[in-house]
Amino acid sequence: MNAETRKLYGKRALSLLLFAAGIVVIYLLLEYPLVDDTKAQSRVTFHDYYETDPIDILFVGPSHSVHFIDAMLMTDTLGESVYNLATTGQLLVETNALIHDAIDNRGIKRIFCEVSVSRLPRTESEPTAIYIVTDYLKNPYYNARMILEETPTDAYLNGLKLRRGMEPLKFYFSKPLQIMKKKQDDNYKNFKGTKSYRGRGQWGIYSVNYDQAGYAFNVKTGGINHTKLKDVQEEQMNYLLDIIRYCKEKDVELVLYIPPYSEVYKQVFEEYWDITNMVKDTVQKEGATIIDLNLVKDEYLKLDATDFYVHDHANSQAGEEISAFLAQYIQDPEGDYFLDTIEEKQPDQDSVTAVAFEARFITEQGSYSKVKLKKGDLQKVTVTLWAQGYHEIPATARMWSTTYDEGTDTYTEGEELTGKVIDAYKTEFSFPGEQFKTNFLIRLYDPETGEQIYQAYTKFDKD
Repeated sequence: MNAETRKLYGKRALSLLLFAAGIVVIYLLLEYPLVDDTKAQSRVTFHDYYETDPIDILFVGPSHSVHFIDAMLMTDTLGESVYNLATTGQLLVETNALIHDAIDNRGIKRIFCEVSVSRLPRTESEPTAIYIVTDYLKNPYYNARMILEETPTDAYLNGLKLRRGMEPLKFYFSKPLQIMKKKQDDNYKNFKGTKSYRGRGQWGIYSVNYDQAGYAFNVKTGGINHTKLKDVQEEQMNYLLDIIRYCKEKDVELVLYIPPYSEVYKQVFEEYWDITNMVKDTVQKEGATIIDLNLVKDEYLKLDATDFYVHDHANSQAGEEISAFLAQYIQDPEGDYFLDTIEEKQPDQDSVTAVAFEARFITEQGSYSKVKLKKGDLQKVTVTLWAQGYHEIPATARMWSTTYDEGTDTYTEGEELTGKVIDAYKTEFSFPGEQFKTNFLIRLYDPETGEQIYQAYTKFDKD
C-alpha cells in the first residue's frame, strides 16, 4: 500500500470517526429535551451506585429487594458499605450481567443475590426490565448483549432512550418544553429521586394491604403465582448456575436468598415448595450458600399479613426487620437461624389464615374475573367465599354490608346478604353494582358446630 493510498484511507477513517462523534453529540443534545427520565428510579439508583465507593456488600435482584433491602440500615449496623442494586422486573439475565460487571469493574467481593421463584418460568425477557438496567449501566458490552440477545429484533432500537422518547403516537410539540422544565428541578439535577427513595438503592413502599384483624383476598390477583415445576426454564437455571460458578471462579463470596412471601402466597401457589426445594438442591450441589427468608425462626424474624403490600412483596416497614436480620446473619453466618420445613415455621396447619374469594364482575357486555378488565357499566358482582388455609377447611360464610365511623374508627353491621351454600367449603353471594365500593363484614362458621372460626372486613373493588 503506497503512501497516497494510506493517506486516503486515513482521511476516510477520520471522516467516519467524526461522523460517529457527530451522531453521539446530536444524540446527547436531543436526549435532554426528548427523553423524560425524571421519574426513572434506576437513574438515581445507578448514579448513587457509581458514586458509592467502596461497596463492601452488594445486593441484586428484582422488585422484592428494591423495596425491602434497607442498605442504609445495614450499613449503619455493620459499619460496612452495603448497596442495593435491585431493579424493577429484574430477571436472572440482568442479575447475571450486574454481578459480572460488579466483580470485573467494581472489584466487589461479597454479593447477596435474590432468587425469585416467579422469575424461573419466564420463557423470554421483558424488554422494559432490560432497558431499566441498560439505560444506566456503564458497560456497553453487557448492555449490547442484553439488548441483542434477550429482546426481539423489533425492540433493538428501543434500547436507545432517545428512540423511546420519540414514540410518534406519544409525541406532541410542547412535550420537549415540559420535559426541560421538569429537568430544571433541583431533585432531578442532584439525583435525589422522590420522597420514596431511602438511599443506597432502596425505594420504599409503606402501604399495608390487610387489616390486622383479618382479611379477604382475591385468589386471581395480588401477585400470586400458579407456576408448575415443569414450567421452570432451563435457560433461567443456567443463568443461576453461571452466577454461582463465576463468583466461585473470581473468589467472590456469594449468598443466594429467597425473599419472604405471605403465608397465603405459599398456600395458594400449590407447587411453591416443589420449585423452592429444586432450587435449593441445585444450589447446594454447586457448593453454594442459599438462605430462605420464609423459614427464619420466629425469634429472629416473624412476619404477618400486614407486612406485605401484595402477597409476593414485603413492604418497607417489614424491610427494616428483614434487613436487621440479614445484618445479624452477615455478622454471624453460622448462627442457628433457620428451620427446615414450613410445618416447623407454621405448626398450626389447621388454622384459617384468610377469607379467599373469586369474583365475577358482570356488565351488559359480559362477565369478567378482574374489575379492571370489565367493559361497560357494572351491573352485578358475584363472589364465592371460602376459608383459606394449608388444606381445605369446611366453612359456611355469612356477609353483611357495613358503615364506617371515622370518629371511632369502627364499622357497624348493616343489612345481611343472603348467600347460597355451594358445598361444605364454599358460599356464593351476589350484590348490585352500585354496592361495589361498599365495605363488607364476612364471618366464617364451622358447619358442624356453628362456631365462628374467622372474620374479615373487605371491599371487592381491588384487583
